[in-house]
Amino acid sequence: MAPCNVAIVEKVAVTEFQAGELTFETRSNQGKLQRYATSIENVLRSPPHQAPAPVKLQPGQVGNLYLDYEGWAKATAGGGIYGFKPGVAAGAQPEVIFKWPICAPFIPVEALELELTAVVLSDENGGKHDLLGGDYVDSQHIVWNAAEPISLATKNGVQKVWPTKLEVTGKPSTGISNTVDVLDARFADFNQTLSWTKAKRHMSPVLKSAGFGLFDAVMDSVRAVAEGHRTTYPGAIVKEWDRAEHPHLSEEHRAIVKKARDAVAKLSEEDRTRGVR
Repeated sequence: MAPCNVAIVEKVAVTEFQAGELTFETRSNQGKLQRYATSIENVLRSPPHQAPAPVKLQPGQVGNLYLDYEGWAKATAGGGIYGFKPGVAAGAQPEVIFKWPICAPFIPVEALELELTAVVLSDENGGKHDLLGGDYVDSQHIVWNAAEPISLATKNGVQKVWPTKLEVTGKPSTGISNTVDVLDARFADFNQTLSWTKAKRHMSPVLKSAGFGLFDAVMDSVRAVAEGHRTTYPGAIVKEWDRAEHPHLSEEHRAIVKKARDAVAKLSEEDRTRGVR
């Protein structure tokens, strides 16, 4: 297995493992729950100790699957595993980062607290659900792992739904009001745990730099680099920020990003990439 040819499928539900073949279910590029099979030769069983724990290869287990490029490329059903672009080389994949077991490029993600004005879920049958009204209770706790339907609390009990979009509209304490689909890997992390109550209609989705940019917000990691604080992979933090588009960013926030960019330029190569093992 090549040294940097493995990426995490976040997450999978194992359905079967026997005779050297693993069968699992996860979200496809078509937005549906899809079943795939792969040779165990394409799976990294023992990632580095600091990495997220891998899924146990037992039916019913849900977790992270470390799959090499060949395994991703052969999983073609449903347009492929969500986020993977067929025919695109490992190093050029825009959303799936092939960095394991020993490389260290990464995409920074952070929670951004939003004061909610709307939460609309689209399901696999084309239906739309207003989660701040209708039959849904005032307090929700949603766990999305891309391998199982989400559970919604209604006035008549629990409703299980497979979502294709989960559009959150809100405003951070500093920034502008906007909408983000927290299931879209261009803007948000692959997995989400989302909660709000009637008394406090706030939610903290975990977003990428492009997601922060929608709300004219700057990630804390970028601010830390700008202020000269010790950070892991400062060069990657700024590089990832620059890779995304930020059309709504204010001049004040553009100045913070420029300061971070200038700070990285002054670092030695070792400090710029520190944290790499």
